[in-house]
Amino acid sequence: MRLGREKWSSWLLGEAAKSIADELNEQKVLEAWAIAYDVHVWGFHEAKYSIERVAVGLKYMELLLNTAKRVVGKIGSRAIEAHTST
Repeated sequence: MRLGREKWSSWLLGEAAKSIADELNEQKVLEAWAIAYDVHVWGFHEAKYSIERVAVGLKYMELLLNTAKRVVGKIGSRAIEAHTST
């Protein structure tokens, strides 16, 4: 869903990270988001970080990816249950 936008805005992704952290009561999601965003801006857009510095952020990006998979899995399971129970 694009919400009438042509592209994602960073603040929407930050809001999503905060919502997920609150919903799961896992503040490490916020920490991982902050580190991943830092690597994205300074490692990619500004090209100021070395490969080694970017590599340090990979474990935090993996945490975000795995958390997102878990959340999507829960949402998908609920949608399947709702569909099959009607």
